[in-house]
Amino acid sequence: MVRHLRSPEIVEYHESFESTKDLRSATNRLYLPKLHILIADDEPDNQLMLQLMLEKMGATVSLAETGKAAVEQFLANSFDIILMDIQMPNMNGCVATQLIRESENKRNLKRTPILVQTALSLRDIYHQCIESGCDDILIKPIYPQQLHSKIVESLKCSKEKPMMASEKPKPTHIAETDFLVILDSSYRDVMPGIIERKYKQMDALHGFIEQKNVKETISLTHQYMGLRGLKEVNLLAQRINTSAQQGKWKLADDLAHEMDHFLKNIKLQYIDGWEY
Repeated sequence: MVRHLRSPEIVEYHESFESTKDLRSATNRLYLPKLHILIADDEPDNQLMLQLMLEKMGATVSLAETGKAAVEQFLANSFDIILMDIQMPNMNGCVATQLIRESENKRNLKRTPILVQTALSLRDIYHQCIESGCDDILIKPIYPQQLHSKIVESLKCSKEKPMMASEKPKPTHIAETDFLVILDSSYRDVMPGIIERKYKQMDALHGFIEQKNVKETISLTHQYMGLRGLKEVNLLAQRINTSAQQGKWKLADDLAHEMDHFLKNIKLQYIDGWEY
């Protein structure tokens, strides 16, 4: 099957909402000042989204692309907390966590909180993660309130109570469209590029599904499942992943075309303080 690639037509909304000022004043920021946080994740787009969230909260961020690199950074630096992806090449997050815990014991160091981040089902990985020495689990896609709450809980040093989802104000004049995604304005410079890269990867996904390649289909959809702010893409990727594991290739193909269509037609709107 040959699919002619076209760049997604990303449209940004810059409408003036009467409620925007109220949004900014009513929305509480989530603070993590003076914290040095290590993000270990092999997917660059997931790294970038987490980095933006944490830096907006006031944290300093370091990055590692593999479990091995995370262990090496831990040995060479001091971190307040580590966010460890569970699925990484060469050395996964659980093995990396075990090595970090062994190093802490040998060097008589204070325990560094480690939060595992994953798009897998909690029941599939909970015991494995806890036994390896991690402190808690973040299920992707990760949202600011969830991230802040887990970090504060792990550090037991809350600076500011996270805003509950029910407290989040909503704009009153949003354009009605199935392809509209509302994001905080801090993502304005990065999200169009992320969406374009994911759209281009769809050719590979269609090919793996056509070949009935379970391993590669699961691996690629995992990259889509971690994208926060894109709920529809996350849900479709999860369903494609499950369909591939169950051998339901016709359903996987239909879902992939649906995700393709969404990424091509997505429209982005940015509002200051929308998620904080």
